[in-house]
Amino acid sequence: MHDDGEAAEPHESIEAAPTGSFASEAAHLLLEARRTGTTLAHLPPHLRPSSQADAHRIRDAIIAQLGTVGGWKIFAGDDAAPFLSPLPTPLIFEQGHVATGGPLPIVLVELEIALTLGRDLPAQKSPYDSASVRDAVASFHPLIELITFSWTDREQVDRLTQLSDLQNSAGFVVGNGLTDWETLDTADAKSRVDLR
Repeated sequence: MHDDGEAAEPHESIEAAPTGSFASEAAHLLLEARRTGTTLAHLPPHLRPSSQADAHRIRDAIIAQLGTVGGWKIFAGDDAAPFLSPLPTPLIFEQGHVATGGPLPIVLVELEIALTLGRDLPAQKSPYDSASVRDAVASFHPLIELITFSWTDREQVDRLTQLSDLQNSAGFVVGNGLTDWETLDTADAKSRVDLR
């Protein structure tokens, strides 16, 4: 979900966590890959996450170096817990953005749907019902996600390690929002990309 300018809730301090050193080391390697364009075969075995919590610690260490959280990538998939990755504000772009080559190339673009929340949905013990979530949505957007790989061969890298690297995301290009989105058939919503 894309943030509407609200301050993100503070993340757990990496340095305060028992595995803080491991997270900082892993984050450093991943950031260097992004900054230099030198891909990695994998993280060293002792730095690979063994749980989503480990991956989130590495992810938070990356975000701490790149800026405040500007939006979230959420992949529900088939797992009990969705894969969540924050994207820093410098990687959130408006419609019309021209993606230029960087140290690591953009290798894929993915068409997605984004929501901007008009108010926070604080953590609570029981799940929010759909009506409460819909009431918090301010606008509905087409979104293009830019994908880059820090890996020499992504197929050889496990999902948790890819999760720790912001799920391979190089940014979001967020299209113009619809505030009357309630009239849409959101279950059948589609996006289109025109290449020029």
